Amino acid sequence: MSLTHDDLASMICDHCGGPSTPCGLSLTRSLQWMSIVPAKDLPGYNWPSELVECVNIVRDSAEEIGRYCSHPCWSAAEPDWIAALGLTRPYPPAGLAVPCSRCGTLVDRLRVHVAYNLSDECYVEESDGSLSVKPNDEDTLAVLCNRCESPGVEVETQEQTSRPETAPA
Repeated sequence: MSLTHDDLASMICDHCGGPSTPCGLSLTRSLQWMSIVPAKDLPGYNWPSELVECVNIVRDSAEEIGRYCSHPCWSAAEPDWIAALGLTRPYPPAGLAVPCSRCGTLVDRLRVHVAYNLSDECYVEESDGSLSVKPNDEDTLAVLCNRCESPGVEVETQEQTSRPETAPA
């Protein structure tokens, strides 16, 4: 989906109500899993003997649930999101097995699970005048076990329903 300047102008910050800016933060909910791939298979990585953890997102599962014009606006809204999502352990550590952000049960990130991510991103104008999203950084706000929040879909095969990210986790 391509965005236009009118689309960007119609977006507002969920905290201050101000207009969206070309750069901001987006809170999304998605179904994802991690995989381990040789670095040589990733664009821009030339370490033939290294393995890299990559995040894979189930196709069409990413849903924006919050938009913020700045870090101060996100910081003001963050406690409300942590409470609304029932998180006891926000911002889990990196790794293939991490505690559920609600109940603490270990989540095997190699299997499909629900995750909430905060992306610091900018809209960049393409040659045709449309806008595309270019992420600058992403933090995982929460990783949830299937008991706390089930992915709610049957995933036939990860290869058919995913789009791998181009950057390591």
